[in-house]
Amino acid sequence: QLTVGGTFEVQWQANPSDQVSMDEETIAGEFEERIMEVWLAPKDMGKFSLGRGDMASDDTAEVDLSGTDVAGNSDVADVGGGLLFHDPAADADAVGLSVKNAFSNMDGLSRKNRVRYDTPDFAGFSLSAAAGEKEMVDAALRYSGTFSGAKLKAAVAWSNPGDSKDYSQINGSASLLLPLGLNFTIAGGSRDLDAMPANGDDPTFMYGKIGWKFDQLLSCGSTALSVDYGRYENIKHQDKGEEGTAYGLQLVQKLADWNTELFAAYRSFELEDDTGAAYDDISLVMGGARLKF
Repeated sequence: QLTVGGTFEVQWQANPSDQVSMDEETIAGEFEERIMEVWLAPKDMGKFSLGRGDMASDDTAEVDLSGTDVAGNSDVADVGGGLLFHDPAADADAVGLSVKNAFSNMDGLSRKNRVRYDTPDFAGFSLSAAAGEKEMVDAALRYSGTFSGAKLKAAVAWSNPGDSKDYSQINGSASLLLPLGLNFTIAGGSRDLDAMPANGDDPTFMYGKIGWKFDQLLSCGSTALSVDYGRYENIKHQDKGEEGTAYGLQLVQKLADWNTELFAAYRSFELEDDTGAAYDDISLVMGGARLKF
């Protein structure tokens, strides 16, 4: 038995939250392709995908069972990523040093033109591998299982972006949801650069989140709260001792009858390095709604 299918997905996005900044407050929205692929799934043989779609390592740094990932996850620069750090002593913004430059969760390779294969599940485990444009390759191992009422999901990946970048990396994440709603999420990664500056250190990050999901706090749907903390080192400059710290608070309220999530979050970014600059911290708040249909 052979199952054949395809996926066509586009997006329209105005003022992306990871790109707007003090200097560019308005970014015009435009349609662009996200996924354009066909796939084949022979019985008991896994799945073959061809076209533009997720590489094998995509989302392996963002496994999250907290219920608050729409408001905040290991990709802390997803909101406020375009904001520039400012050194008041120099009375100037750090040239080229934005939040997304200094804070990266190393989430593997995203949507590319590629060939991908996913194995069938074996006792909760599955293996994926992909080869894409510009000689990029990656592989990922995922797990999903339930035991004693608790749910565990995890992923680990290796990726090499090929001609487009000069490094390879390992990253992963895991999330545990206990029966009463308490949950824990961790993520981490390290990059191996082909050309390391003198006295440089590999880029690394570590991230953790603690949360609680309340299924019956409000009659309209489940409520989720969480706090998180991340440390991101040497992401932009490997020879300047850059150390970025991010922490935040997230709240998500589901409206089950309308397939909607209301969310709010607070995030703070702190950055220091060995250059003597004293960057101002960046703090932001956000709120929104996500409707699924």
